[in-house]
Amino acid sequence: MVRSTLALSLLATASAALGANSPLTENTGPKQVPGAYIVEFEDGISPSQFRTQAEPEYETRMTFDYELFKGASIQLKDTETAEERAAQLASLPAVKNIWPVRMYDRPNPIRGGETGEAGRPLFKRQLGGNETTPYPPHIMTGVDKLHAEGITGKGVTIAVIDTGIDYHHPSLGGCFGEGCLVAYGYDLVGDDYDGTNTYPDDDPDDCSGHGTHVAGIIAAQGENPEGFSGAAPGVTLAAYRVFGCGRGGTSSDILIAAFNMAYEQGADIITGSVLDASGWPQDPWSVAVSRIVEKGVPCTLAAGNYGGVGLFFSSAAADGKGVTAVASFDNPLVISLWLRASYSVDDGESVDVAWGRSWPEGFDNVEREVWASSLDITNPIDACQPLPDDTPDLGDYYVLFRLSRECNIEDQTTNLAAKGARFIVRYNDDDRIYSFSAGYSEGDQNILGAAAIGAKEGEAIVKALEAGSVVKATFAHPNSADKLFFRDWDTVNPGAVSGFTSWGPTYEMDFKPQFGAPGGDVFSTYPVELGMYDVLSGTSMATPFVAAAYALVSEARGGAVLEPAVLESLFASTAKPQLWSGGGSSPFEDWLAPGAQQGAGLIQVYDAAYATARLEPSGLSFNDTVNSGPMNFTIVNEGSEDVVFEISHVPTRTLYTLTEDELTAEVGFPESVPQTAELSFSETKVTVGAGSTVTIEVVATAPEGLNEKRYPYWSGYIAVNGTDSSALSIPYQGISGSLYEANVVPEAWLAVSGRDGQFPAPPNMTFVLPGPGGDQPDVTPAIVFNLAWGTKYTALHLVPASTSPLNSTVTTQWGFESIGKIWEHELVVRAGFTSPWRGGLGDGTYPPAGSYKLAFVVQRMFSDGSREEDWIVRYSVPFSFAYPSA
Repeated sequence: MVRSTLALSLLATASAALGANSPLTENTGPKQVPGAYIVEFEDGISPSQFRTQAEPEYETRMTFDYELFKGASIQLKDTETAEERAAQLASLPAVKNIWPVRMYDRPNPIRGGETGEAGRPLFKRQLGGNETTPYPPHIMTGVDKLHAEGITGKGVTIAVIDTGIDYHHPSLGGCFGEGCLVAYGYDLVGDDYDGTNTYPDDDPDDCSGHGTHVAGIIAAQGENPEGFSGAAPGVTLAAYRVFGCGRGGTSSDILIAAFNMAYEQGADIITGSVLDASGWPQDPWSVAVSRIVEKGVPCTLAAGNYGGVGLFFSSAAADGKGVTAVASFDNPLVISLWLRASYSVDDGESVDVAWGRSWPEGFDNVEREVWASSLDITNPIDACQPLPDDTPDLGDYYVLFRLSRECNIEDQTTNLAAKGARFIVRYNDDDRIYSFSAGYSEGDQNILGAAAIGAKEGEAIVKALEAGSVVKATFAHPNSADKLFFRDWDTVNPGAVSGFTSWGPTYEMDFKPQFGAPGGDVFSTYPVELGMYDVLSGTSMATPFVAAAYALVSEARGGAVLEPAVLESLFASTAKPQLWSGGGSSPFEDWLAPGAQQGAGLIQVYDAAYATARLEPSGLSFNDTVNSGPMNFTIVNEGSEDVVFEISHVPTRTLYTLTEDELTAEVGFPESVPQTAELSFSETKVTVGAGSTVTIEVVATAPEGLNEKRYPYWSGYIAVNGTDSSALSIPYQGISGSLYEANVVPEAWLAVSGRDGQFPAPPNMTFVLPGPGGDQPDVTPAIVFNLAWGTKYTALHLVPASTSPLNSTVTTQWGFESIGKIWEHELVVRAGFTSPWRGGLGDGTYPPAGSYKLAFVVQRMFSDGSREEDWIVRYSVPFSFAYPSA
């Protein structure tokens, strides 16, 4: 049986049956909005025709009336029957596709300074203001050379799908509308958007910062105190805001609308640094973006920031076919950004001090005296005990205390608060700044402001106090405090692939990411009211850089934006693969980082602009052992002279996808082994005439002597060097073993959860469950379900334990009798969960007391679900449950 296009996910209606906790852990992909669905209409169907067929059982969230996407986003009124109703909607003649509305997390880049060190030389001129220190991301990619030739991306419009843009910023034009840098756009959600309510308007101003940072990477103007400019300062920007001002994310229907709106309003390039784990190009947002790419508009999307999760963890909508997925490389100039406070000794000269935001943040920019809880700068238990009785009322002081590794921060802050402390400053025992949180325990809730500073500054203040001086300080709210920038050149692994960047490929072995750009420690614009400039790290920062680079290369090669496949091939062919580094401060090793981490490598924009030859496609994926076969790539000579090319390859080390138990995915940086693949070419030396192409056949031989049950991922780079001095390359990848036969669900069982912990349930155990509205009992069943791979579909059914099914059972396609589904998912990423279960089903009903089993159903990879062997079904031990007597 081939499943319909109905994509179902866990419903909130099931959460009451499962318990208070969500049954999915973090990094499991976007979560569904309860009862909300995206419905795509068949050709020629209008919203009114759909409503006639569907009957008025829903409210319309939004209507899609776009060239490439026609349909509606709907909210079913009865969420308890949403699964059944959605399945009915999928079968209507008016419906082409139906997907659940899913929530995507707000971009969460790494803020500069959060992992930096205090005490570095103050970067007084800041970035770009010193001829001897040009902006490093532009140098490492060749953007500076194009700027020197006057190429700025003029005539190209880039749409930014993000938190909006603070167009008031002087480096971003200072205005909005025709003739401004930010020429047009739309706010699809409004300030108070929470995922379910929208307040759209014509003003895409940024109230949280991320989109403004992205915009500056693309097009910041150089007329600012820092002398910093974007990679393509000549472009025009269009801003589409898809996040509210709060902490919430955004939904897939909003994203689909934003991308289609940008396409229809004439954007030449669309960039989005919104992401969530996926791995499936069938994700509806990915599908929508792929359609735009097919129409000739390049779309750059962030590969993701889940580098610590291992292989096969790429993101939507970067997973889309033809979509450029962008990895991140570190800036060789490590930048730390800290908040600026100041202090003076005996009313002398003001001294700047860097501090890290902690919680709570209620500083008010008022000068106060500093009081220290101890004058011993080596005191390991500073403020760990109640303060002396003669301690003054600390309410009007900045109270300075030392980090202790002997007691908890709650103990320290409670003791300080007991003497009236409202504003506290902790100094550390080394030159790092470790932020902390106060105000959560019962004893310290009167604390209004907390700050963290380094040891050097804290010790200087304590010594001044010990000498009898009066020290006064001023701290402002983090959102209004000035910033201090510190810099240090990375001498260990400059320009390494960022450790946080997500690994591909997709679960269908599509090559992701395509290539990368600078995304680590990136200085750029920030909303005026939030400090004007900031340092952030993430694939969110690398992605707009590639969009800007696309604009530069298009201008250099004639003006009109090139076709997406041509741009991708130019950039991949000329990119520079980087050596492997374990991330962080690990030095480079003597082998190249794998294709699943860096794609083709770090983009070289100047080379892409003037390359007269390129390779198609942008990467070769030899798939798994079962589906592998010869592949081709094409050398395209767009120059005016014949060129002789020599072809070779540089393999890199092989990575194991699974751990030694052959069941669990490798997390962090996967284990590597020295064995490499071998390639053979139909020709190793070929002449390609001017304006001509030559296709080369490639046969790959997987590395030998490895454990295929651990799925060794192998990759490398084909080098194509021409007599015209061109040095091109194309990445390749493959995996040993059969992905179809992979054990997608190595662990699925029923557990006992209670005060004594959690353990596997013995056979035939009886649970007393509360039933609808009852109190949670001390001991409950818990569902444990781990996926070592992604799956297109998974479900959990309740089935009778005996061979005599109840009258209410339904025969499933998997051959068992089902009482009903507890939950189901489509397009699931590698993940696991453990959740208590209250006995209810996904539709909100509760089965009668009796004996049952759980049936875990998972679709195999590389299958369409049409055959019995396409499915893995696992059963729990039999168990019984009863309800309390009245």
